[in-house]
Amino acid sequence: MALADHLRRQDTEKILLVEIDPDGNPIYLSDTAYFTEPTDLPADQPYYPVIATGGVPRLKRSIQEVWGGRSVATWGPLVLATDTVDGVDLSTASIRDKRMQVLLTGPRGTIDRADAATVLDGIVGQRNGNPDEGITIELLDRQAQFNDIELPASFYDGTETASFPAANIGKPKPLCLGKCRNITPVLIDAANLVYQVNDGAINDVLAAYDNGIALTKVAGTPAAGEFSVDTATGTITLGSSPSQLTADVEGMMDGATWLSSTTQIIDWLARTYGGVAALDIDITGLPADTVGLYINSNQKLADAITILMKGVLGWWGFSRQNKLRARLFEAPVAGGEVFDETRQLSDIKWKEEPDLIWAVPMRYAPNWTRISQPAAAVSLDYAAWLAGDGYESRIEDSTISATYPWAVASRRLDTLFDSQAAAQTVANRALALFGTPRKRTTITVPFIDPPLELGASITLSDAGVVNGDHLVTSIVDRWDGEIPLVELEVWG
Repeated sequence: MALADHLRRQDTEKILLVEIDPDGNPIYLSDTAYFTEPTDLPADQPYYPVIATGGVPRLKRSIQEVWGGRSVATWGPLVLATDTVDGVDLSTASIRDKRMQVLLTGPRGTIDRADAATVLDGIVGQRNGNPDEGITIELLDRQAQFNDIELPASFYDGTETASFPAANIGKPKPLCLGKCRNITPVLIDAANLVYQVNDGAINDVLAAYDNGIALTKVAGTPAAGEFSVDTATGTITLGSSPSQLTADVEGMMDGATWLSSTTQIIDWLARTYGGVAALDIDITGLPADTVGLYINSNQKLADAITILMKGVLGWWGFSRQNKLRARLFEAPVAGGEVFDETRQLSDIKWKEEPDLIWAVPMRYAPNWTRISQPAAAVSLDYAAWLAGDGYESRIEDSTISATYPWAVASRRLDTLFDSQAAAQTVANRALALFGTPRKRTTITVPFIDPPLELGASITLSDAGVVNGDHLVTSIVDRWDGEIPLVELEVWG
């Protein structure tokens, strides 16, 4: 019997398995007596029947807010009847942040351990309890770790140069990712007027300005009103002291590759600061256009990725398989899992989306240093850009407002694109998505194998009530009687 068929039947036993630190010193737990087959890996391994949760711990993941840039995960606790397992005291063992796999399978002899369904491949969070009542372990995915990782990770200590300014000791070393306009470099050598634009090698510095007036780029030693670039160290050198220095920079290099797109920057951030292996990064479908993100003050890694995903009207999070996933929010497509009267255990509940959108204002070419009073020689158009946070534009479709008089303009779409055309492409997608009436629908279905992920397309067929293709925007795992169930909120 296949696992998918096994999970749907009420007369077969379902077993919850938990493996803590499977790649190190594994601890094997279950909610009933279980051990693996001689041919399994690991072979003949006993699992200790101490889980008292009563089924799959409640797990909810959702794209709560389409314009929010990320998914959100909440977890029910894993409750154990004892805090000591196979001689290991789980209340004091060094298991915090260790990998934890939660699996769903059948009794020995029915489903091989290798074929068990992955409910969650995550990490151990906080613990609480007492010796008489056992222990409760918090389940987390790696997004929780990303919420705690600070960027930038390096700070100036004053030893960088012989004439490092005392006022800059303790400041973070800037990260310039992609193409960033009008950033403020950090003075690191007062005697030689050397300024750093990025903590690492860069592709180029396209321009430098003194209070909005362009300086002249030279290859050799700069004179007054000139600057030179050292791409290997991410620095520029001036020929004379500025009143307010800013620069347009093509920033961080990853080896020989300039990190210029949303995909490249998220991938690099996740590997460099999040410790995610390249094989565990799953980013598809994002625009390849040039963006810019400048980080020169404390910011969480999760927030940096969220800002990037907001700019493309997308979302990110971690999958059940512990892979970082980033996707655009797009209309559902045909060919997904089909749910009809034979597979759906609940009445369909739907609600109409409250807002229709007929116009999308947007920002592009962000300005990273506002200057309210630039030099008098600066043009009026450029002075207006310097005083704001970037260029602005707007996409409208009057046929939507004519058809639906209650349609509204959306919030501003704050893209990080350098070009107007790239920002307009995202704005047009927003109009296509939200310029027509949509519904959110809630159904409860059996847990399937492989399990559904956020962003999946499914097809509903319910005797004409709610038919067609829908996008999964929320997943809640819960145990109900003899059948593991999943509550889905879908959009279409």
